[in-house]
Amino acid sequence: MVKIYYDRDVDALYISLTETTVTTDIVEEGIALDYDEAGQIAGVEILDAGKRLDELRMTQIDAKSHLSKIV
Repeated sequence: MVKIYYDRDVDALYISLTETTVTTDIVEEGIALDYDEAGQIAGVEILDAGKRLDELRMTQIDAKSHLSKIV
């Protein structure tokens, strides 16, 4: 079962795909993937989640405004 945790105090988001012992791989600053013993992704941690999601939203809004000018 997927569980999502958000810690507002530190702006950290964790998406747990399975509860197991994990090995963590930092894929870029502020983003880590947890892997189970079989090498499958067991969880994702995103630091500065609010800021990252705001930036993603702004990118999508900007892309939509450019598309509306083309169409």
